[in-house]
Amino acid sequence: MSSKENILRAIRATKPGPRALPGLPPDPPREPEVWEAAFREVLAQSKTKFIDPDALPDYAANTGATTIVSTVKGVTGNLDPVACEDP
Repeated sequence: MSSKENILRAIRATKPGPRALPGLPPDPPREPEVWEAAFREVLAQSKTKFIDPDALPDYAANTGATTIVSTVKGVTGNLDPVACEDP
């Protein structure tokens, strides 16, 4: 018997048996309050910080960053992205 046949026989001998397929997830809730609660929970676990649009200029100014690039009206930046040679 060749090495190839030995390897294939060993693979076939250790092949896992059949498994049941995973179940389907439950249907999503239809109530907006449930969606909102789930969305808020995901946001709470996220590393993303969401800022109220009205508070964005103050937030950007007080980040401690030395370079701020902004294309948002009302948020002042100190670097023009169009003027950058290699943004």
